[in-house]
Amino acid sequence: MKTMIQEKGSRQRILGVAIRLFFEQGYLATGINQIIEQAQVCKASFYSNFPSKEDLCLAYIKTAHVNWMALLGKEINKHRNAYERLMAIFTFLENWMNSCSYRGCGLMNISSETPELKGRIRQLIQQRNDILKKSIYALVDDLGKSDPRFVRMNVQEVTSFMLMIIQGAIVSSQAQVETTPIRHAKRSFKRFLGSYIN
Repeated sequence: MKTMIQEKGSRQRILGVAIRLFFEQGYLATGINQIIEQAQVCKASFYSNFPSKEDLCLAYIKTAHVNWMALLGKEINKHRNAYERLMAIFTFLENWMNSCSYRGCGLMNISSETPELKGRIRQLIQQRNDILKKSIYALVDDLGKSDPRFVRMNVQEVTSFMLMIIQGAIVSSQAQVETTPIRHAKRSFKRFLGSYIN
């Protein structure tokens, strides 16, 4: 029983260290030995929890994405109006980029370090990207159904544009070390939505 508890604790420590290091210094730059040292576990414990660095990365992606989506949802749920809920994404991005010191999106960063398109890491990132897209689609769809101004809105088109523009804003904000690109993206999105108003 004690061994099982220790194994569970070591897994959380390893994952916690990996989340921080992968995000702060990158996936490729982070070695297993560094993770083992900072998590204060032995090699046997590491490999019993994560057979490979890739397996650890997969766990990192899942955990980081769930945490990120939870924070985004918290910001969105501050609002009741469908339009304000959709626009809350940009408010969240500004606050988040400031809080993470402009490190950007952990999943996008990992994707740039793992060029193998059909590998497990890239496939999982795509799956998580699809989850975000579905969440945006739900917000856009709710706007179209609740606001008569947007009755003729193409929900799929607006969703795709929104995903593209926020991903571009994140990269630009990361490169420029400021949130101005996010504010520009918000204005561009508002103009794009305006083209649907009757």
